[in-house]
Amino acid sequence: MKRILMIANDNERWGPARLPEMFSGSGLEVAAMCQANNPLQHSSFVSRHYPMDKLKSWRTFGAALKKVMSDWKPDLIMPCDELVVVMLHYFMKRPQIASRYFTSEQIAVLLRSLGHLKALDAMVLKQQTRLLAESLGVRFPKAEVVNSVDSAQRAAADFGYPVFVKASFSWGGEGTIECKDEKELASAFLRLAKRPSKFKCLLRKLLARDWYYASSAIEVQQAIPGESVMYSVAALDGKVLGGLFAKRASRSGATGPSTIVSIGSNQECADMAEKMIVGMKASGFLAFDFMQCAKSGSFYLLECNPRPNQIFHLSKWVGADLGQAMADGLNGQVIFVRKASGERVVPLFPQLWLRDEKSALATVKTLDIPRNDQKLFAFMLNLGEARGTSRRPLLEALQ
Repeated sequence: MKRILMIANDNERWGPARLPEMFSGSGLEVAAMCQANNPLQHSSFVSRHYPMDKLKSWRTFGAALKKVMSDWKPDLIMPCDELVVVMLHYFMKRPQIASRYFTSEQIAVLLRSLGHLKALDAMVLKQQTRLLAESLGVRFPKAEVVNSVDSAQRAAADFGYPVFVKASFSWGGEGTIECKDEKELASAFLRLAKRPSKFKCLLRKLLARDWYYASSAIEVQQAIPGESVMYSVAALDGKVLGGLFAKRASRSGATGPSTIVSIGSNQECADMAEKMIVGMKASGFLAFDFMQCAKSGSFYLLECNPRPNQIFHLSKWVGADLGQAMADGLNGQVIFVRKASGERVVPLFPQLWLRDEKSALATVKTLDIPRNDQKLFAFMLNLGEARGTSRRPLLEALQ
């Protein structure tokens, strides 16, 4: 039986915790390396749990991961959030450091789990994602790297307002600022251009915390009016095993996570995602964000998220089953690329319930509750009550 090791640092992600059930149903065995209050820790379908401290020192993490890999002997590592991705990239881009912590066999598993060494930056740095996309003929909004307010304003004048100012390394919308005029643009650039002091940089190095991007390039990007969509991909060794298209029907805030999604298929996004997967020689679960232009209907790639998002486990609902796709890949039995054969609107749980209890109760029949994972469901209910959302109306509606 093939084994997957899931590693999670962010305790606010629900998507990864839904994957062990899907993997288990596909004949894969899952271990989790995370903190005690991570949702992944509470899935009934995780075979082995390994404790992990909050990511700080690469020395501490490297020593812990070596022990886990020696014990679990995974066939694939699946990072569940951006910081884990960056930490693993740190080791793989520094062979001399990696060889001090991991055996050659473990390094081979890590490399297979991440992708081509030369393309690692394209997975997490928006500027590098754009450059790779452009080299592969994947449509991307016009963008320009800027290093001053003046250069930012010149780029914005060329593109036309509104524009987006983006830090190359960021996630969850934190490093992306929409600007409608020169004043907003200047403020956004200065906010993102802040750099740590030399003393802080030295301290980070001494404490082995220099794996994290303290600063990154800043770009001004053309705004594409339209609808934000995503395409989630299961891949192995640079080959697409399956994919799932989704539109955000509702989300938490302007740039927050989705609460209701419409899932299905889209060939144009699938083709662009496949070019990126091949270019990065990527493995695992990756999600690509696109913008569909309201005027032309064309899709523009915005960024790559090299970790599972909230919707991978939904793929089985529309005939894609990305868990089985990954199992087939690891077992060398890939017969076809799995794609959705239907469409479905899904209210996500507990995301919608935590944000809008009334809407969740109104859609309880289709609410994405982990009915087969009672341990995880209980954890979700406990967390909801701790945040002020009562479980009783939901349980009564379910009955």
